[in-house]
This record gives sequence, C-alpha cells and structure tokens, in this order.
Amino acid sequence: MNVSRLVGAIVLALVLAAVVCTGRVQGSSPNLRILHDGRPVGVLIPGATVEAVASGLDGGRQRYCLGLASLGDRYGVPVTLAPFRPADDGVMVARARIPLHVFPAEPTGPFLMYAGSCTDVAPLGNVAGARVRIEAAVG
Repeated sequence: MNVSRLVGAIVLALVLAAVVCTGRVQGSSPNLRILHDGRPVGVLIPGATVEAVASGLDGGRQRYCLGLASLGDRYGVPVTLAPFRPADDGVMVARARIPLHVFPAEPTGPFLMYAGSCTDVAPLGNVAGARVRIEAAVG
C-alpha cells in the first residue's frame, strides 16, 4: 500500500470522526453560514468567492480555519481554505475562494465546509459545519 494513501486515509478518518463527534463550545451553539455576494448559498462552482460567517466559536481560546471536505469521496483529503478572523459581536468571518482544480480530483456533489482547529494539513474537528454542492462550471 502506498504510504501517502495510508496517511491520507488516516487524516480523513480523523477528520470524519471529528465531524461525526461534533465538538461544542461553551455558551451558544456554534453556527456556520456560507454566503456568496452577501446572500446564503447552497450551490457553488470552482473559483467562486465565499464568506463563511461563524457564530458561537470561542475565538479567544483557539484559532479556527475554514475547511472543505468532499462528502462523495471517502479517500479525499480535506483542505484548509482560510483562517477565521474576529468580526462584530463574537462573530468570526473567513473569506475564501473555492479551489479552481476541485475536479476531476473530487466528484461533483456534496461537500462539507466547516470550522475546525487550524493545523498544517486541514482543520481538525467540526465545531460548526454547512453542506454545500460544488458543481463544475458551465460554459
């Protein structure tokens, strides 16, 4: 077995286990909204810019990053898109661009965008998450 595939599978298993065992922060329940041009969005294309707005995160104790993981590829490795930065009233915001080369590496369809603890590879844990569809651009 290829060592890089084994490491990738282990990282994915850890992230998915953290997704299933969603972490909670004291106080309000964490929430993540994905916006494009200021409006909530559920379908995106590669190259689209998004703003991830998270509430209920404890930004004073930990650094959070926005992650992206394919829900259609169990061997896919999640990636970090952007760090979250504090905004008004305890809200944290991450501005990111959907990678241009998502396909053909990953299948089109459902993806998880999530807030997790920043690491060198991909955010660890799923403190707050939102499902989106990423489709290939038309034209």
